[in-house]
Amino acid sequence: MNSQQNISPAAQKSQRNRKLLGALFVFISAVSWGFSGTIAQFLTQECNVSVEWLNAVRMSGTGIILLPAALLIKSSRAELKDLARSKKHLRDAVIYAIFGAFGCQIGYLKTIAYVNSGTATMMEQLGMILVVAVTCITVHRMPTKREALALILALGGCFCICTHGNIGQLAMSTEGFLWGLFAAVGMATYVLLPVNLLKRFGSLTVTAFAMVVAGIFTCALFQPWNCMPPLTFEVVLGTLGTILLGTIVAYLLFLEGVKRVGAVVGGLLDAVEPVTAIVVSAVWLGTIITGFDVVGCILIIGMMILVTLPEKGASSQQ
Repeated sequence: MNSQQNISPAAQKSQRNRKLLGALFVFISAVSWGFSGTIAQFLTQECNVSVEWLNAVRMSGTGIILLPAALLIKSSRAELKDLARSKKHLRDAVIYAIFGAFGCQIGYLKTIAYVNSGTATMMEQLGMILVVAVTCITVHRMPTKREALALILALGGCFCICTHGNIGQLAMSTEGFLWGLFAAVGMATYVLLPVNLLKRFGSLTVTAFAMVVAGIFTCALFQPWNCMPPLTFEVVLGTLGTILLGTIVAYLLFLEGVKRVGAVVGGLLDAVEPVTAIVVSAVWLGTIITGFDVVGCILIIGMMILVTLPEKGASSQQ
C-alpha cells in the first residue's frame, strides 16, 4: 500500500516544499563551494597571497566560527564534552583534523595555485573513486559494474583534463598534476576518516573540533604571521569570502539540504560545484577552457552520478 495515500494533500504539499527548499540549499552550497575555489584562485594568482597563509587563516577562521556555534547548541556541547573525555575518539578526531581536513584543504588550494579552480575541483573529485576502492577492499568485494564504469569515466576525464588528448605531454605543470592527485587522496581521506566519529557524534561537533585542531596545526606549521600578504581590500574581502561563503554558508546549507532531500539527491546536486568553478573561473578570471576540459568535466560528473546513485535493490528511501 502506498504510504502517500495516508498523507493529506496539505501534508504532501508541505513535504514537496520541504524537499524543494532542501534541493535549493544543496544547489546554493555547491555553487558557493565552486565560487569559493575561484576566489582562492584570484587570491593566490592575482593578489600574491601564499597558499600557506590562506590555508592557515581559512581553517583557523572556520574553527573560530564553528566552535562557538557548536557550544551554543546543547546537544553539540554535550558531544564535545564526550569527545574530550574519550582518549580513543579524541585521538581519531585529531588524526582526522590533520590528515583529513588539513590534507584535503592544502591539496586543493595548492592545485588551484598551480592550475585553476575548475581543474582543481575536477582533480579533487577523483577522490570519490578512491573512496569506492577503499570500500571494496574493506568489505572484501569486487567493484560492481556501475563502479567499474565510474572508474573508466574518471580515468577518461582525468586524461582529457591533464593531457588535452596528447598522451605524451601534460597540459598542466607537473606540480599542478601532482598536487591534484594529492587533493584527490585528501578528499578521499576527508570522507573516509570520520566515518566512525560521525556515527557517535554529530557532523557539526566533529567538523568544529577538526577545524580548530587543523587551524592550530596549520598555524604552527606555516606561521602565517611571517608570510603576511598586503591586506588590501581585495585580499581581506576574498579571504572572508572563502571562510564565510565557501566554508560556513556552504557547509551549513549542505547539511540542512541533505537532511531534507537525502544523501542521494544531495550528492547529485553537488555535481554543480565543479561546473560552477569552471564557469566562474572562465568568466571572472579569463581562464581558458578547451573542448577537452569540457569533455573531462562531463565524464567526471558522470562518474560522480554513478557512484552517488544507489544500486538496484538498495534502499531508496532517501
